[in-house]
Formats: sequence, C-alpha cells, structure tokens
Amino acid sequence: MGPPLFPVLIALCAHYLINAKIDGKPVDPVARFHLRNGAELHRINWHGDLSENGFDQSFGMLVNYVYNVDTIEKNHEDFVHHGRISTSGDIRKLAAALPKLIDAASRENAVTEGEI
Repeated sequence: MGPPLFPVLIALCAHYLINAKIDGKPVDPVARFHLRNGAELHRINWHGDLSENGFDQSFGMLVNYVYNVDTIEKNHEDFVHHGRISTSGDIRKLAAALPKLIDAASRENAVTEGEI
C-alpha cells in the first residue's frame, strides 16, 4: 500500500510514459529504448527502486517492459513507423483513470483544507 496519492502518482506515471512525447516519441529515454526494440509497457512498480537515484529520477517507481517473441516485430514496426506504444491492459486502465483520480484527490484536499 502506498501513500494517499499513490493511485494518482501511478496513473500520472502511466500517462507520462504513454503521452509525453517529442517528435512523436516518448520523452523518457528508457521507454524509448525498450519500445523501439519491440517491448510492451507492462507494469509500473511502486517502490521498485528505493535507491536515492531511484527516488530522484522516478519517485521510486520502476517500470517493467515485456518482450514477447510473438509480438516483438509488430510492436517495433508500430512504434517506429506510427509512434504506437504497446501497453498492457493495466497500463491503459491506469492512464485512463487519471482524470477521475485527480478530481477525487482535489476534492479530498479541498475538504482537508476547509477543516483547517
């Protein structure tokens, strides 16, 4: 279990990995490397990297990429030629949930501030 904002932070990470792009490619260099090589963005692990560097770079989150021999070539071609990112269903759900999670966190924060 994570802090109260855990769901928002994980969803923000998913959104960033899927949507933050420059010239149609992910901003994140590690994501770019794996996706260009045909991997699927598979899972985000809360506290997957507890080192000082891990917290500095990604708030301790670590991403798993899966290389499936049956889809690696298609994933590579889709990414290189069309900018499509292969993601697991869980990652897509996380990214899609972001607006609702932010809204809920904002409402909760407003109530907490109003009580002060």
